[in-house]
Amino acid sequence: TKLNTLYVQQLNKQSLVPEANKRKLATINYEGSSKRNSATFSFRVSNDSSKVLVFYTLPYDYADPEKFGFMMLDNQMNVLWAKDITLPYRDELFDVESIKVDNEGNAYLLGLLYKDKRKTKRWGEPNFEYKVFSYTIQGTIVREYSVSLPDRFLTDMQIGVRATGDIVCAGFYSETGKLSIRGTFFLLIDAQTREIKTRSFKEFDIDFITQNMTEREMERTKRREKRGQEVELFEYDLDKLIVRSDGGAMLIGEQYFVSTRTYTRYLAGSPSLQTITYYYYNDIILVNINPSGTIDWAIKVPKRQMTVDDRGFYSSYAMAINKDKIHFVYNDNPDNIDYKGVGRVSNAGGRNQVIMVASVNSKGEMTRQPLAA
Repeated sequence: TKLNTLYVQQLNKQSLVPEANKRKLATINYEGSSKRNSATFSFRVSNDSSKVLVFYTLPYDYADPEKFGFMMLDNQMNVLWAKDITLPYRDELFDVESIKVDNEGNAYLLGLLYKDKRKTKRWGEPNFEYKVFSYTIQGTIVREYSVSLPDRFLTDMQIGVRATGDIVCAGFYSETGKLSIRGTFFLLIDAQTREIKTRSFKEFDIDFITQNMTEREMERTKRREKRGQEVELFEYDLDKLIVRSDGGAMLIGEQYFVSTRTYTRYLAGSPSLQTITYYYYNDIILVNINPSGTIDWAIKVPKRQMTVDDRGFYSSYAMAINKDKIHFVYNDNPDNIDYKGVGRVSNAGGRNQVIMVASVNSKGEMTRQPLAA
C-alpha cells in the first residue's frame, strides 16, 4: 500500500489478550520513495511515565535536510500535539544521536553535525560538533544549542532534562585529536539563555584506568604514565545518561569493539578466504554526578565477553534501578564469582555460564553475586 500506519491497542492486564478496539494514530505515505526511506516509528517515555513521544522519519532525498515528526501522547494515548520538522542541515552531514521527552511533554534531539565529510576526524582534529534542539510549548518554540569546548574533545555525549528545563549534557572527553577517553564531563545549559552555566570535569586516575588489568598490563600502563605518555581508555561507548530527581545524574558506558581476522584455507587444493568476526563487550563504567555538577565517583563493573560470528547476541548487559541501587545483569564465567578486582576476569563466551548481578549503591559500593547457574 506504500503506507506505514501506527496503531494503539490495549491488552487485558489479567489475560494479556488484545482487546478488539484499535485506534489509528498516524499514517505516512512513502509512495515514490525507496524502501530505505519508507518511514519508521520509534518511541520514548518520560521519566514519570506521563508522556509518550512518537518519533517518526519522513521520506526525503539523501542530499536534502532530514525530515521527521514528533507526536506527543499522554498516558491514555491521547494526542497532545504533533509537528513535522525539517532539520537545518543536510542529511549527509547530520546524525541523530538520541531523542528525549520530559515530564511536561517537551521533546529534545541530540545530533552530530560534521564539518565537511562524515568522519570523526580530519587531519587529526575533531570533525564534528554536538547540536541540541528543544521543542517546547507543544512544539511551537524551537531552540538550537551548540555544545563544544575549546580545550577538550567531546568523544561521546548524552542529554537529559532537569525539572527546571535546563539541559544536562554529560559524557566522555579526550585530549584534542584523540578518540580514546581520558575522563568524564558535565555541562548544564540554561534553557533560556542557551549559555553553559555549570561545567565540571573528572580525569580518570591511574588506579581507575588500571582496574581489572593483569599485573603485567598494570605495570606497563603505570610506566607509560611516569614517562609522561598519555594513558587513556579505549573503545568505550556511552549508553545512558540518567538525570535524577535531585538534579544529579548517572553516566553508564561499556567497552565495546569488533575485530576481524581473514586467513586462507585450502579446500580440495583450492584456496578460499575465510573471515572470522570477534565481538567484545567488556567492563561497564558508572559515573556519579552530584546535583551541583561535580563528579563524585566513578567505578568499573568487571566484565569480559568475547564471542565469534554471533553479533554478540548474548553479550552486553541489562539494567534496572531499584530504590538507591543500580543493578546490572549479564552473562559471566563461573570462575569470576569470587573475583576480587585483581587481574583480568575470565571470558564469558563459552557454554558454561552464570547469570551475574552486579549491584551498585549511591556511594559507589559494588556487590556481585550469581543470579542463577
